[in-house]
Amino acid sequence: YSNPFYAPNEQIAVRDFTRACRDPNLDLSKFPEDFSLQHLGSFNDENAQFSINLNPVPVTTALACKE
Repeated sequence: YSNPFYAPNEQIAVRDFTRACRDPNLDLSKFPEDFSLQHLGSFNDENAQFSINLNPVPVTTALACKE
């Protein structure tokens, strides 16, 4: 696993992950078989509460995003 990142919603997370997967200077692009995007939980900005998934939820893979 790598460091988590925050996105306001899943669509933006996929967009940002896809952009990184297509950057030839990043390991995501060089070794796409080693990376996937996982949804770990949510953050409520009204009460500052985190809701963490019991297990990571697969969203997409770097291989799928490179196409």
